[in-house]
Amino acid sequence: MKTLSLFIGLLLTVATTNLAAQTTTERKTMSEGVYEAIVLALPDLNVKQAGDLWETYTDKQYDIRTKYNRKTKEYFSDDASVAAIGKGNTFDMYAAIEEKGKGAQISVWYNLGGAYLSAKEHPDRFLEAEKMMIGFALEAAREKFAWTSLPRKRTWSK
Repeated sequence: MKTLSLFIGLLLTVATTNLAAQTTTERKTMSEGVYEAIVLALPDLNVKQAGDLWETYTDKQYDIRTKYNRKTKEYFSDDASVAAIGKGNTFDMYAAIEEKGKGAQISVWYNLGGAYLSAKEHPDRFLEAEKMMIGFALEAAREKFAWTSLPRKRTWSK
């Protein structure tokens, strides 16, 4: 029993470390200017799948309505309310998804109302936004697993 608990703890530590390594921060251009974004690699998901998943994830997990803006090629969430990020205020979220290698990459900006979220200026809020992105990475992994593990037609040998 002790060995099983140790194994599960080690497995969770490795999984968390790998997910944390997937998020990075970059100053990137978006429709409102150049700001710090949280960037997440989504291997083996195409841009369309990632976009649909982002809309569903923000709606189901955080009750945030997200819409795609064809002119800016960004997903926009107006007046989002996540207490740990907004600290009692609503904020706007912008997300851009682009093709990257065999998968996609999502960049997310958080407009706190007058200032954009940054690791330096808002370390506690930034950590919560990263947790949001890691949750999205888990959802993307589930989505990928669901498609690759669909039951296949069995062929029986005679």
